[in-house]
Amino acid sequence: MKKQGNSGLLNVLLMGVMAFLIFKFFFSSKPVDNKSLEGRVDLSGQVFQAPVSQLETRPLNKEIDFIDQKIPTTDHEVFVETLLCEYTFSPNGAVLSGLDFKSHRGKDGTPLRTVYKREFEEREQGCFLLAFDEKTPYVYKLVDTKHEDGKHFVTFEAEALGWVIRKTYQMNDKDYRLKLSCSFKPKTPSAGTIRPRLFVAGPFSGSVVGDKINGVINSLDKEGINKVTATQENDYGWKLPAIFGAEDKYFLHALYSVSNEEFIERAYCKRLSNRGLFSIFESKELTEGTSVEMSFYCGPKVVADLGAVDVRLQNVLDFGWFSKLCKWLLLVLEYLFAQLGSYGWAIMLLAFLIKLAFLPISLLARRKAAVVQRFETQNAGAIQSINIRYKGDFVKRGEAISKFYSENGISQFAKMASMVPLFLQVPFLIALYRGLSSYIALYQAEFLWLADLSSKDPYYILPALLGVLTLMQQKTTPVADQRAKWMAYIPSVLIVAFMASFPAGAVLYWSMNTFLMVAEEQLMRRIFGFGRA
Repeated sequence: MKKQGNSGLLNVLLMGVMAFLIFKFFFSSKPVDNKSLEGRVDLSGQVFQAPVSQLETRPLNKEIDFIDQKIPTTDHEVFVETLLCEYTFSPNGAVLSGLDFKSHRGKDGTPLRTVYKREFEEREQGCFLLAFDEKTPYVYKLVDTKHEDGKHFVTFEAEALGWVIRKTYQMNDKDYRLKLSCSFKPKTPSAGTIRPRLFVAGPFSGSVVGDKINGVINSLDKEGINKVTATQENDYGWKLPAIFGAEDKYFLHALYSVSNEEFIERAYCKRLSNRGLFSIFESKELTEGTSVEMSFYCGPKVVADLGAVDVRLQNVLDFGWFSKLCKWLLLVLEYLFAQLGSYGWAIMLLAFLIKLAFLPISLLARRKAAVVQRFETQNAGAIQSINIRYKGDFVKRGEAISKFYSENGISQFAKMASMVPLFLQVPFLIALYRGLSSYIALYQAEFLWLADLSSKDPYYILPALLGVLTLMQQKTTPVADQRAKWMAYIPSVLIVAFMASFPAGAVLYWSMNTFLMVAEEQLMRRIFGFGRA
């Protein structure tokens, strides 16, 4: 019985090591696809490195030369409010100068903002600023604003280089699409050529601690989305991008559709600081009048919202190897929240539903494990004799024990049957941990004493509760060696230390799952007699 107790403790430690390795393996992001295909050109998402001279091809142009060098006397901003957002547009640059999200609020209760107004000295940082190689117009006139059929329109117009440039923004009431239609018309046949560049500011939520912006680009198959690395931001560009933009922890500003796929020849990034990353879309050289409609997603990284605009955008939520499972679970979580009105209760109910789904498998597995346990108890003497007889020969001892089990109709693999439900739930645990740790819906979501489910528990109540539940779970495993009982406290202490800095939403799910495991064990012991000798 002493060896049996030590074996149980060893299983606990092995489970801990295995869980750690699984977390390390599955939490790694997918590798970035930076390969260029030999012999093929102009593929959407194909990466290339810009040369240092025009001898090979033109360099990346990240600078802006304005016509207007004086501060405009007026700036009549245009405000547009949809069901989801509040947009502010400025005729200075005909840019988006403010974007607030009504459904997502910061610590002070005000809507989270991803676009901010820029002063005259920072006019090159305007969001959706249209620039040219030289003489970029800064002062536009407001042509029209209207609202019809759930759509809002704002139109600006300016003249430069002998061309008339018109920009029309379109916002929808019920989603986060922002369409920008640009038309370019030469005033005279001798107007010359122009090459427009569109500068789109990446999202930056100033109230989110540790927020960081990085670029995103579609993979070569146009289905996946890769992250732009820090080394690629300086001198790399991408041809004919299908999806291109920038993201921070919770939001995405990205192009996902162009009416004329050949209009945008390439896209690249411009980094101003850790808080500023611009996506630059460079068009082909225009020799005659043309127009184009570009569709952008400017909104939160929420599975349902991304999918409502373009299902490919959901790939920006990279949760590792269990990404698809995680997105599905988050959709279920959103549905439960809609019914309960609380993400805390929704997380707990989700844990219960997952446990309930695995209950039949758990009952069957534990029944098989109970049969093995009774057999080992009744035949402890015979098993001990085999162990003594082949004490120095592990191979023969294993063969003899396997034969003894088989002769009595028992499979040794059935000893591990009780572990099957746990291993089946590992993907769910990993997926939800990864999802709940970086999901905007939990940001500033209150539950009981918790003011923000996306941050750690400030009072460490949840980690401590999880430690107690883990200890209760360990005590359900019988240990004959009294000197080894104190070892049961080690996993509990490690859990508390490990989870102390985790987002409260993830710890809440884990705590609920552990509580249900303890409850399940007690239920089976008291009602069905599982686990009794």
